[in-house]
Amino acid sequence: MGWRVKRRMRQGTEAIVINSAEIDLVPHASVWADPRRGTATKLLNGVIAELIRRGAVNEDFVARRTANFDQVKEQLADLDLGEVASVTGVPEAQITAMVDLLADPDKKVVAWYNLDSRLDRANDDLKALTTLMMMLGKVGVEGSGIALFTSECNHTGMSVAGFDRGLLPGGATIKNERILDAVNRFWKHDISKVVTSGTNIARKIREDKIRAAFVFGENPSASEEYNAFINNLEFLVVADMFMTETAQMADVFLPLANYLEGEGHLTNWAGERQKTNPIGESGTGMSNIDMLRKLLEIEGLTLSFEGYDDLSAELMSFIRQQGLEGRIDRTFPTTDGKAHFILYSDQVLPTSAKIPAVLEIDARMNERLSQIEA
Repeated sequence: MGWRVKRRMRQGTEAIVINSAEIDLVPHASVWADPRRGTATKLLNGVIAELIRRGAVNEDFVARRTANFDQVKEQLADLDLGEVASVTGVPEAQITAMVDLLADPDKKVVAWYNLDSRLDRANDDLKALTTLMMMLGKVGVEGSGIALFTSECNHTGMSVAGFDRGLLPGGATIKNERILDAVNRFWKHDISKVVTSGTNIARKIREDKIRAAFVFGENPSASEEYNAFINNLEFLVVADMFMTETAQMADVFLPLANYLEGEGHLTNWAGERQKTNPIGESGTGMSNIDMLRKLLEIEGLTLSFEGYDDLSAELMSFIRQQGLEGRIDRTFPTTDGKAHFILYSDQVLPTSAKIPAVLEIDARMNERLSQIEA
């Protein structure tokens, strides 16, 4: 995707790059805004305020397809470009150039945002970017929108599968009672208490109230934040392809098969799925799905699936029930079908490229950063 964007820029497509470093897209950009780290939200607010003053708001889109824009408009009405330039370090001329490009209602606008760009992350910057795009009427329409990328492979697939304490299978939040009820009925088991208890895991870890854990494909022992937690467990099961630090501390180690040794699918940033087929028999003697089936059988649970096809159909059922398949078009996934503007903070906070080293790749990146800083 990066090469395609760069090629389009070389061919004359106008582009704004917001980054504190002179990345490889900068030489081909129409405007390069290099704000001080942690100030991107303030910069975007300045652009929004100037667009409002110029009357560049898509009033028809805002009236028909959004709600609560007036409160945002009122909050940003008096924001001065001179103040924005002073805080962010971006000259007023560059901010004005950004506004000039975005003020054209006939332009197709795509915002590219990397969820893992921690060094240039600013407080509520994605909310500011979404506010800008909705105000211009560039969300949920043909040819425009926000593309959310990540540095982690299959990040979207993990989210849709529910690998987050705040998410259900299908990608719905745990507050979505309709999807939660659907999961309960399909699994023939009430997970409401599990969902509720999962929101305070961090506190339970700090209070040393978790005595056993099942770790799947991650390496929390590599992080200083989680090492003591793993070390104090009375019983630990680790399933992984590698003998990581966490695996070496396990009471029981379950070898995982590689994704090329079993059926599955990878999901790109837009939610499109590509099926993967095994290239041969698993070196562990069974697929990961078979291993999970055996664990569930030991627990005495009633299984709702036989293999990959059943699991895939189940997941697609939950996705379709909340209408999140494909891109946003015409209506938004809210109760009234409208996008709701909300107030947010542009407070400048310190940024850091370091992340909790739960994954092996995170530990390696943090080690390299330490060497650079030294």
